[in-house]
Amino acid sequence: MKRFAAPEIFNTDQGSPFTSEAFTGVLREHCITISMDGKDRWLDNVFVEWLWRSLKYEDVYLQAYRPPPSCGLD
Repeated sequence: MKRFAAPEIFNTDQGSPFTSEAFTGVLREHCITISMDGKDRWLDNVFVEWLWRSLKYEDVYLQAYRPPPSCGLD
């Protein structure tokens, strides 16, 4: 949040790092709405995760693409 504006909504899963008071307290201090995925919603993303894994291993890692030009955000 030091580098970019605070988001209106922050979405996470219900893992302990994201439900701790240390984490949620920072979001609340900045008036950020907290949105958490429901229990066992990992299944929703599993197919997309498989797609990205396949794309990386079958193309990206083999092609050694150059990084995009800097936008001055470094």
